[in-house]
Amino acid sequence: MSSTYSSPMDPIEKGKELLTRFSGVCENIKAVVLRLKKLDELSSRREVSKSVFQSLRGEYMSQLLKTVEEYFEFRFKLEDLKVNVLTELERIRLEIESMPEIKSYDYTSGRYPPEAIQMQSKIRSLKQKQDELNDILLKINQSLSEDLDVDTKIFIVSCYIEANIENKDNVKNKDFIRHFLSSITENWFSQKDELLREMSELEREASELEDRLKELWARFMVGEYDHNYYMKQRMDVERKLMEIQGRMNQLKTRIEETDIKIIELSNVIGSW
Repeated sequence: MSSTYSSPMDPIEKGKELLTRFSGVCENIKAVVLRLKKLDELSSRREVSKSVFQSLRGEYMSQLLKTVEEYFEFRFKLEDLKVNVLTELERIRLEIESMPEIKSYDYTSGRYPPEAIQMQSKIRSLKQKQDELNDILLKINQSLSEDLDVDTKIFIVSCYIEANIENKDNVKNKDFIRHFLSSITENWFSQKDELLREMSELEREASELEDRLKELWARFMVGEYDHNYYMKQRMDVERKLMEIQGRMNQLKTRIEETDIKIIELSNVIGSW
């Protein structure tokens, strides 16, 4: 029996099946990555022996790499299908636009001419197909952009490189890995912009709180506030300031670490 994915026909049914299987693969990856992270936590707290850690990590890494191969396979097929869907949508658009004008209603016979009825039926059919294709295209775009978060994508690329580093001349999906890393970089740049905007807003709030501390001090020194009121207000402002500074440090660390990881991966893959 021929494969569903080898047939150029019925991109809608093909898309539905691919999306279902791709979603399942993504969930499997998330589950294995979670196990690996929990295992690392147990190891860092010395709650598992070194031999148990190595055995389980080897098992989970093997599962992850197998699932990553499937992830790359289905993602590639979805991207290929996306091109086919866009091509089909353009074909339908051109076919609709090139149709002759529908003949007007014949009041003598009390009906549309037969050819006009046929054309109306064909246009309805094409527009229905157009709507279905647009719907599957939307789902493909959502699935490709929201499948896994940036950190998980970086993690699986790192694992894939680690597994193939000694055999880089015969790595499967080499071109697709490069393309995939480029898409991760694009996603990260978009996410990074949002984080930088958040940092900018936090810096503004921190500056306002620092000014508030200075104002509190000045009012206390001139005798407007008593000591108890001043200390209470000061502690409230300092607590908020510490929370904001903590969040800013988190964002700064995340941005720096992710930038470094992407640069390192790009350098390794660039040498393949």
